[in-house]
Amino acid sequence: MVKSLSRALVLVVTMPLAAIAAEFEEGKHYVKLPEPVPTVDSAKIEVAELFWYGCPHCYKLEPLVKPWSAKLPEYVQFVKMPATFGGLWNKHAQLFYTIEALKLDEKAHDAVFAAFHDNNNRLDSPEKMAKLLAKFGVSEEDFMKQYKSFGVANQLRLASSKGRGYRATGVPAIIINGKYRTGAAMAGGEKKMLEVAEYLVEQERKLTPKVSQKDNDQQGSAESTQENKTESAVVE
Repeated sequence: MVKSLSRALVLVVTMPLAAIAAEFEEGKHYVKLPEPVPTVDSAKIEVAELFWYGCPHCYKLEPLVKPWSAKLPEYVQFVKMPATFGGLWNKHAQLFYTIEALKLDEKAHDAVFAAFHDNNNRLDSPEKMAKLLAKFGVSEEDFMKQYKSFGVANQLRLASSKGRGYRATGVPAIIINGKYRTGAAMAGGEKKMLEVAEYLVEQERKLTPKVSQKDNDQQGSAESTQENKTESAVVE
């Protein structure tokens, strides 16, 4: 009886998720890409956010996507990817990978967003970029070395190649496992876009045997723990 009660509680908790999933339709809330785009780690389900530092919608999304991405399951890998649509977009993408190469934390990325949107600094030259990152202890020499490095150039080429595969025409956009793309306008807002991403992650989980089995094992362990707690409560 205790086990039946525990399973019933699990069903009650998951029912709202099923209701949300029923709202999303291919071609309306998201699109399936003609050809899959390679992901960073094939053992995990990738959620990639395509963005631009100069995009006000991307800046607005930051307070939502940070806590959301931190709570994604272990089998999901979240990555940020700068869009490369030419001009200043490419310069900012180069800046993004330079920050990554310098191993700076999220505060550096936050500073770039704030400089552009709050301080009217377009960061349209390496000199302006270096000056901004000086507050994080980066010398202009070290910045320029990474900014012009082969590693950063290679990351930039890879981002451009993947970006073409995503077939996105604007940002922010979220690409799930290199197969599906959604955006705020398509999904019906920033929060809905994240819900669509969650839904597509679940669809991919069901199609990935190793990930699905691992998740089932974790759920089984959680159910067992819950049943033990319930039994203890009944005995008391």
